Amino acid sequence: MKRFESRIWFTAAVLVLCYLGTAWVRAGYSFAVKPLGRDLESMPLELDDWRGVDTPLDDRVREVLNAQATVNRAYTNARGVEIVAHISAWLSPASVSEVAPHVPKLCYTNSGWMIVEEREVQVKSPLGDLPVIALLCEKQGERIVVAYWYQMGNARFNSVGEARRIHRSLWGEREWPATVKVLLQTSADSIKSGMPAIEQLALLIQREMSAVPEKASDFE
Repeated sequence: MKRFESRIWFTAAVLVLCYLGTAWVRAGYSFAVKPLGRDLESMPLELDDWRGVDTPLDDRVREVLNAQATVNRAYTNARGVEIVAHISAWLSPASVSEVAPHVPKLCYTNSGWMIVEEREVQVKSPLGDLPVIALLCEKQGERIVVAYWYQMGNARFNSVGEARRIHRSLWGEREWPATVKVLLQTSADSIKSGMPAIEQLALLIQREMSAVPEKASDFE
């Protein structure tokens, strides 16, 4: 009987410790989200020789995104190259807690596109290398190149593992940066032929988004 009672007390103690540990972890991930350095809607329609036009976003897509701020815009340069720029920001603690909301690769395959090629491209910029995931997608004979990246403050990432590392580094902080996703899409037969124009616009967008310095650390 004493052995049985000892086991009960031991189990109870373990449960209490587990509860306290869980509460401690949750307390470390209790935070507010810092506002963006600039509103997405204030992104200029003119970026060097690119001219943008806002395009409506389907209500179903907006519902799936569940983002608190979104810009959907088509930019065209002087040579007639068109790139669709889609930028979303998640500004609530619940959505920022997700490691990589609304992964583009899944969205395109669920929409009937086949991923022909995928690679990571390091875009050189004054702010350091920008890691971008580039996809070559095909559907009914049409080919497009899609490039995207995520960022939180000064940290850029494109994988769940990297996002989790950033989240761990923020544990205990009372404020977290918003999660932002930038996606660029253009018609092209290959990643090699589509990326030069995408890289040019990506650098301009990154410049605009960094115009007001973030207070977040770079997590490096």
